[in-house]
Amino acid sequence: MDVIFILLAILTIISASMIFISRITFKSGLFLGVFMIMIALLYLKLYAEFIAGIQILIYVGAILVLILFVIMLVGREERILSINPLRLLFSIAMIILIIYSLLKIRLEISEIKRYTISELSKTLFTKYYLPFEVVALAILAGIIGSIFIALAKEGER
Repeated sequence: MDVIFILLAILTIISASMIFISRITFKSGLFLGVFMIMIALLYLKLYAEFIAGIQILIYVGAILVLILFVIMLVGREERILSINPLRLLFSIAMIILIIYSLLKIRLEISEIKRYTISELSKTLFTKYYLPFEVVALAILAGIIGSIFIALAKEGER
C-alpha cells in the first residue's frame, strides 16, 4: 500500500469536506483551491504529469480565481452560512466511507499504465468532448448569473 497516495487522498477528502463545512463563503473558495491542488498532486503520484499541469494551470490558475472573483463580486460583506446538522452528518459519513474504501483497496503502482500526451489528447477530444463542453457552459451560466445578481443589487441601492 502506498502511504503517500493514501495521505494525499485523505488530505483531499478533508479539504473537500471543508468546502461544505466552512461557514464563510470565501473560505470555502480557498478550500476549493486546496482541494484542486491536492487533486493535482494525486495526478502526479499516478504519473499523469500533463493532467497535473493542466489541473494547476486551468483549474487552480483560472477557474478558482474566477470563482473567488464571483464570490467577491456578488456580495461585499462576508457571508456567514449556518451549519446544517444534516449536511455535517452527511459529510462525516462520506469521509468515513471513503477512508474505509481506501483502506480496503490495495493500490499497485506497477499496474498503472503511462499514457502519452497524444493518446491522452485523442481520448479527451473524442470520447470526453461533450462533458467538457457541458462543464464549460455550466461555468459560463454561473458567471452570467452572478453578474445579473450583482447588477440587481446595484439597482436596489
